[in-house]
Amino acid sequence: QRRLEILSRLGGREGATALKELLTLRYSRADESESDMASVRYLCETDYYAGGAAGFFEKLEAEGGGEPPQFLSTHPSPDRRVADIHDEVEKLGCTGEAKYADRYREMKEHIPATAPRFRRRTGLRRRSN
Repeated sequence: QRRLEILSRLGGREGATALKELLTLRYSRADESESDMASVRYLCETDYYAGGAAGFFEKLEAEGGGEPPQFLSTHPSPDRRVADIHDEVEKLGCTGEAKYADRYREMKEHIPATAPRFRRRTGLRRRSN
């Protein structure tokens, strides 16, 4: 209903372009969902926690911000992705629980001394945990 309302306000070439974009968004969302499920399947065979990607989307949700309506979005909603990832972990019976946070911290400590200069040059900031 909302799609038709939006398209009815557009005419000619703009309407055709908008329709094409709306129709292809569905494929983009499907590709993103397929990628999420592939990560679960890949990690399920390891000792890593296969649902780890859900944590990223939970953080994204917690940060808030307005989301476009699902039919205008190029990606599935974060809450949908979290639920789908957890469902896939359960369905496949994944048992890995390792998150290796200590290894990650160690790796970050060994990043070359040029990292602070790179951050200054690019304007990137170190995130506080």
